[in-house]
Amino acid sequence: MKSSFLIATVAIMLFCTLSAADQPREADAILKEYQAVKMPAYESAKRDDQDYIRTYMEARTKALAMQNELALELYRAHPGHQRATELMMARWSNMRGNEVEKAVTEMEQFLKDQPDSPRKKDVLYTRAMTVMNTMRPDMAKGRDYTEEFIQAYPNDERGAGLLSMMAMRSFNDKPLQLTIYRRIAADYAGTRSAKMAEGGIRRADAVGQPLN
Repeated sequence: MKSSFLIATVAIMLFCTLSAADQPREADAILKEYQAVKMPAYESAKRDDQDYIRTYMEARTKALAMQNELALELYRAHPGHQRATELMMARWSNMRGNEVEKAVTEMEQFLKDQPDSPRKKDVLYTRAMTVMNTMRPDMAKGRDYTEEFIQAYPNDERGAGLLSMMAMRSFNDKPLQLTIYRRIAADYAGTRSAKMAEGGIRRADAVGQPLN
């Protein structure tokens, strides 16, 4: 009898312990830990010291990874918190290289879960820029995501920035690059991006022309 009672008591205690472990942390606790993560200070005087640069980058990468995980923890535990999306935006902007696909997957899920989010256009923009501004850009996705952003927010000048990135990544396809520059100049007339595009058009038109 006593043995059965002891086993039951231990089982209940174990269950309570596991249940407590499964409970998400309070938002304030997560944010406090996030703020406590310190980025290493960069010493410009040591910019030519390769050992210093390596150590600095390792420390910075570690700090960013910690913040990224805390941002994800906050969003998963408290998706409606006023800072949850903000920190996820920072997380996605920090994800590079082999993390790009994961970042895009998370953004896709965010757009499905929160189609009316006030930060929707920022997420759409970041998603498009993320797949293009990398060592191995996915230009098919970049084009689709750019068009989705422009269709949803035609008056947002960041659309010109996305098109400019497409043009830059299309340096091996001069006709396509010229078409993109002309679109920027027409659709975003008067903006800094349009002026830069006009310069790209003049340079393209000058190719093969005799010097005066």
